[in-house]
Amino acid sequence: MKALILTAILCFSAHANTTFFDLTCSHPGLHYVNSFNFEGTIEAEMNNEGSLRVYRVRPEVTVRKSGFNSEEETIKLPWMSGEAKVIDSDLTLKPFTNILLRSRENKVLLNLNLDYPAVFSSTLRLEDGMTYKSTCQLKEKKTCLIPSSIYSLRNSEDFKLEKLGVVERFLPSFERVVPTEKLKATHKMKGIVLFAYYTFQDEVDGGNTYGEITNESGEVIATITDGDIYECPLY
Repeated sequence: MKALILTAILCFSAHANTTFFDLTCSHPGLHYVNSFNFEGTIEAEMNNEGSLRVYRVRPEVTVRKSGFNSEEETIKLPWMSGEAKVIDSDLTLKPFTNILLRSRENKVLLNLNLDYPAVFSSTLRLEDGMTYKSTCQLKEKKTCLIPSSIYSLRNSEDFKLEKLGVVERFLPSFERVVPTEKLKATHKMKGIVLFAYYTFQDEVDGGNTYGEITNESGEVIATITDGDIYECPLY
């Protein structure tokens, strides 16, 4: 199976923490079923309505048509977006996670049911109308403690925030020392202390902002590029 990482384009929300779904989809190789394999990590962002959204991902899957002599084919799907949610009701044997991704104009559909108590519960529908089945499991789910953008961090209710003024700092993005705003952020539940150094250009969404985030020891644990926070060192 092909491994991949599906990366979401980050949205700007006061609670825009990234949730990572590490999953695998496989089939038992039954000759009478169109099937697919899929493995990787899908990132989802919490939006302002409290929904987990997946933005512009391009999955790569391995498909196999039914038949004794069919061969596997690896294909790259078009750009897709969608949502992730946990389904827990009296109508299901146990809670499961659903990730539903659609391409533009809904020409391609990828419906992943993770840990659903039945085989072949996940479906891939291609533009030509062919449908493939698989069984998917959630290997790990984790949520980053750091929001996905400096705008979100500056407005986060999960951190105690303290502005420490303007300091001079060397930033690799500029390859020189530049004035940066310094922000101390202490996680209210975990007690973890972070320091953010950034050049804040756009008060609306944090665009054009570059910088770094360090731990208490001064070690750089994340970078800020165009307002987005990359790498998640804390879960």
